[in-house]
This record gives sequence, structure tokens and C-alpha cells, in this order.
Amino acid sequence: MEPMDTIDAPDQRPNPALRVLHAARTTIEERWWQMPLNNSYWRLYLNAGDGAEVVHPGGSHALSAGRMHLVPAWGSFTAYCRGNVDHIYMHFDPGEPLRDIARQEHPAAVFFQRPIALAHDPGLEDRLRRLVDVQTRAPVWYLRAQAVALAALVSGLDQLPAAARTSLENKHEEDDAILRTLRFIEDHLHQDIAIQTLAAQLEISTSYFFRVFRRRTGCTPQRYLQNRRIAVAAERLTGSSDSIEVIAEKCGFANRFHFSRIFARRKGIGPAAFRKAAGRQQAG
Repeated sequence: MEPMDTIDAPDQRPNPALRVLHAARTTIEERWWQMPLNNSYWRLYLNAGDGAEVVHPGGSHALSAGRMHLVPAWGSFTAYCRGNVDHIYMHFDPGEPLRDIARQEHPAAVFFQRPIALAHDPGLEDRLRRLVDVQTRAPVWYLRAQAVALAALVSGLDQLPAAARTSLENKHEEDDAILRTLRFIEDHLHQDIAIQTLAAQLEISTSYFFRVFRRRTGCTPQRYLQNRRIAVAAERLTGSSDSIEVIAEKCGFANRFHFSRIFARRKGIGPAAFRKAAGRQQAG
């Protein structure tokens, strides 16, 4: 069973664009059977032996021994394991534009709806092994962890079909503006953010901003904001000792009642029950 994620204060993170949530070594076994992997964060896996796999809508992806594998966020994935396997994992949020790409209407999105086996890189694999054996999570550790996660992401992106990679790499003016908005939202989740305020920052009308934002992210600004608040709240419920009242405040909800109602509607379970279940969950 993997330990709960540790969520540190934002000012302890060397680069807020990519957040490393947790990294550890454990042993997975048959209790990993049919374990859902549809969280808001990405996973990086490195197993010492064969026997584990991730099932996705297109088939089954074997987590081959000695090779790093990326599991994108929000996919319809289920984990399986036969026997005992030494398992190294990292949970991280890559930030934009990859955070929720599997949910977006983008030429590259379909590529991220399945796990990705990375090219064999002994140096990078060894760095991940050494990272998980470090007990102190100091700022320098996060820098090294971010470097591993970024290198793994680049390795995965290198496997994109040429057209999808070009589309993802091309920066258009409209996309740059929305990226600025997404960063602003991430930095101000605890505040009351009006759509008119976001549009005014880009000096465009509210109606045009709404259309551009929806085309870029696949959802309305209000829905995106709520998605991020719920995702960050879920991370804090499983990885911090903050009270539910404090989490509600930090994530921009009016009070615990409002937070609990929205969280239960989106997750199908209330915050307290979610935190209790996460403590028992065998995660990967």
C-alpha cells in the first residue's frame, strides 16, 4: 500500500508549473487487482519485475520491467498485478498544457488516453531510483524530482505523431492568453474569481473570452475553476492534515457545507468519507 501524498506549502516548491506530489518505492501484489487510476495527477512508474499492467479502453499496457511508464491524468485506466512486484512511482501535476489534455479537444489528446512506455534511459531510471530512497523532502529534492518528471514528459512527447506534436508545440497568441489565465486561476483558487475579471485581464469581451476559453480547454471557465478546486482539495484531503474547513477555505469554497455539497456531487462521496477511504486505498 502506498503512503498518502505529502502536500507542501506552495512556497516550498521550486517551480509551481510542475508539482511533484509524492514519490516512493513499494511492493504491489494481487491486491492491486482492478484498482482504478483516474486521478487528477499523472503517474510515473518503474517496476523491477514483470506482472503488472494497466488496462485502458484500447487494450492492455504491460508495465515491463526496468522501463519507465507514464500514466496520464483522467484516463479510464484500471491496474492489475500478478504476483509481487517491486514498484517505484511518482505522482505529479505537469501543469499546462498537459494537465487535463486527455479531456480536451486536441489532436494530441487521444495519445494521452493510454499509458506510454518510455524509451530505455539508464541514467534517468537510476535518478528515479535514488530519488525515492531519499527520506528528506527538501527544496533540492523537489528540484531533482521535477527534473526527472520533466525528462519523462519530454520522452513521452517525443513519441507523439508528428502532426500532433507540431500542433501541441505551436504557440498561438490565443493559446498564450488562455495559458496566462490558467496560471492566474491556479494562483488564486482561494479567491472569488469572476469571469468578467478574467476577460478584462485579456482586454476582451466576456462573451468572446467564454468562447475562446471553452475552445481551448473543452469546458466553460466556471467548470474549469471548479474542476481545479476539487482536484486540489482532493490532493489536500489525502496528503495533508488540514481540517476540512481549512481545505474548503484554501480552495475557494464559501464554507465547509458548500465544499462538502460540491465535492460529493462531483466525486460521489463526501470529503470526510473520501479522506477515510484514501487512507485505506491501495494506490499506485
